[in-house]
Amino acid sequence: MTPNKEDYLKCIYNISISKEKVTNKLVAEIMNVSKPAVTEMLRKLVNSKLIEKDNSKGYTLTEEALILVSNVVRKHRLLEVFLLEHLAYPTNKVHEEAEILEHAVSDFFIDSLDKMLGYPNKCPHGSIIPQKNIILEDDIVLLSEALQGKIYYVKRLSAKKEITDYLLGEGIKLGSKIIIKEKSSLGKIIKLEVDELTISLSDHLASHIFLATNNL
Repeated sequence: MTPNKEDYLKCIYNISISKEKVTNKLVAEIMNVSKPAVTEMLRKLVNSKLIEKDNSKGYTLTEEALILVSNVVRKHRLLEVFLLEHLAYPTNKVHEEAEILEHAVSDFFIDSLDKMLGYPNKCPHGSIIPQKNIILEDDIVLLSEALQGKIYYVKRLSAKKEITDYLLGEGIKLGSKIIIKEKSSLGKIIKLEVDELTISLSDHLASHIFLATNNL
């Protein structure tokens, strides 16, 4: 499995979390590559039986691909823990470094790292670290897609430093209790209660906050 193919599979998985349909256009925008290049790669992944084309959901990962993605995510998140706890990396730097290293380290290295770290279950951004060869199941929803009036808790923030810094400045952190009070479709502004404080966010910023209905 090449690093490029792994990145495509991760991209499809990440889109499927927040969007109803995974399209060539969305993949091209996120991967920052041309649509013809995306079309060609998706064709190869279909032929390799790693993804399937569905009329309503667009491109979906097969079970084999889901396990591959879960193992890459496991590498990435364990590396983030290592960089933060043992190399004193700042939180806003661990993601980009792990993006590079996840393709370079072996499964044996990651298994040894997992043991050394004491088998952590969360990465520095609050996301679940999946077990080896077990399909990742992050029960999360984007704030921009969350239901009005329902109680949620922040499980993950954007890996982009400038966005994370802004959200932290607004009082939004891991574990924060959030209730959406009002959604304005016209201005795409979301009014919400965060730990009993009322703030407003743009739909764009809301798409960088991941929520769950429990605070475990």
